[in-house]
Amino acid sequence: MLNLGSFVLYSAEKTTGIKSTGQNLLEFFGIILIFIIVLVACWATTRFVASKQLAGKNTGNFEVVETYAIARDRFLQLVRIGTRYYAIAVGKDSISVICELSKEDINLERKTGSSVNGFSNVLASILKKNENKDFSGDNDKQ
Repeated sequence: MLNLGSFVLYSAEKTTGIKSTGQNLLEFFGIILIFIIVLVACWATTRFVASKQLAGKNTGNFEVVETYAIARDRFLQLVRIGTRYYAIAVGKDSISVICELSKEDINLERKTGSSVNGFSNVLASILKKNENKDFSGDNDKQ
């Protein structure tokens, strides 16, 4: 017959959970390796899905030529469908055709300049405004 006391001692020795430093390092590098594999798989999947979606947009029949924001979640869009151009209003839950435009009514030239200033221009204008201000904290007049 099996002695219950020896069974308890045997099971207690197996469940101590003490591992060597080498085992801990192997587990750590294994987890890092699995993490890197998952990241690469996510990256590859994202690239694949994006390439399929972009391939569908280059059919040539539909094109959003220009978008103008009127308010939050409300836009005016100039859309080309085939050879015709339409002005549409796009809202959160609706799309309405405003009118059809001829190609002569539309200016398809792109603006070369950007209306947004670069960071260096913005920083220079802020420094120029603040160069006359006193930041020393000595505002006590006697």
